[in-house]
Amino acid sequence: LLRIPRAKTKHEMYGTAVHAALRDLFVQAKERTVPKEFLLNAFRRYLGNEALAQNDFDESLARGRAALSGYYDRYHGDWQTNVITEFSIPGVLLAPDIRLTGRIDKLEFVGSGTEVNVVDYKTGKPKARRGLEEGNEKRQLVFYRVLLDHHEEGKYRMTSADIDFIQPDAKGRYHREHFVISPEEARELAALIMRVGGEILSLSFWDARCGRSECEFCALRDMMQHA
Repeated sequence: LLRIPRAKTKHEMYGTAVHAALRDLFVQAKERTVPKEFLLNAFRRYLGNEALAQNDFDESLARGRAALSGYYDRYHGDWQTNVITEFSIPGVLLAPDIRLTGRIDKLEFVGSGTEVNVVDYKTGKPKARRGLEEGNEKRQLVFYRVLLDHHEEGKYRMTSADIDFIQPDAKGRYHREHFVISPEEARELAALIMRVGGEILSLSFWDARCGRSECEFCALRDMMQHA
C-alpha cells in the first residue's frame, strides 16, 4: 500500500535472469529445436544486465548454469510448445474501485481450445507439496485463476496449474507439482480480496494488527503513529 522502494536482492536478480532466459527459450521453441547453449547464453546475458557485485555474479552464474543445464536435460523434448510466456494482465476489475493486475510465467494450451495450464516458475529450493499447499505458493495459483476468470470474460479458462522448480533438490532431481484449482477456491479468494480491498479504501484497517510480535509492517505502523 505504501509502496516503499527497495533495491532488488541478489536472489531476485537471479530469478529475473532465469525467468527471462526461459521466456526466450519457449518463444524460440515454438518455431524450431533450441539447443541448450541458447538457454545458457540467454541466462548469462540477462544476469549481466543486473547490478550484481562480481562475486555474486560469479556465484549466480555457476548456480544458474548448473540448474538450467539439468532442467533442459530433464524436460527437453517433453515440454509443451503451444504456449504464451510472460502473460501480462494489465488490469481486471472485481469492483469499480478494486483493480487487479498480474503476470503469469507461462500459459500452456490444453488441446485445441482456450483451456490452459498455468506454469509458475520457482528458482528457490524445491518444497514438499504440503508446504506449497500451506504457504503462499498455492494461494498464488488461486490468484491466477481469479485473474484469468475476470480477464476478457474468461477468454482463457484455467483448468490446472504447475509449480515448476528450476533448482534441483540435493539429489539432483527436478520437481514439478500439479494442482487443480476449483471455482470455489477462486470465489473464496476473490471475496477475501474484496473484503480487504474495502478495508484499505475505507482505512478501517489502519489500527489493525496481525498479532505477530516481530511483524515489520506493524512496527512501521506504530512508528508512524508516534512520529
